[in-house]
Amino acid sequence: MNHFTEPSNEAVTTMKSILEGSAHILYVVNNEEGWQFLSGANAQTAEAQVVALERVINADPSIGELGNLPEGWHAWRATPASLWSRAPYDAG
Repeated sequence: MNHFTEPSNEAVTTMKSILEGSAHILYVVNNEEGWQFLSGANAQTAEAQVVALERVINADPSIGELGNLPEGWHAWRATPASLWSRAPYDAG
């Protein structure tokens, strides 16, 4: 189920490898810079790509459950089949 309230054309950041299907979304951040859908907390900026939210949801519909993640929080999981853990994000 998709809980995002943002429009489907909202610009978000993800990784080329996720869009190509060679990596999975395992780490998500919702902060003042917007939504980031990554394969891990240490994703390489060279892999970054800005796309419409709809494209990321199409790549992995399971992230729809994170649409209610508050700004300033992050979520992570060990595998695509794992449950999401959530906590306030501290950029440190």
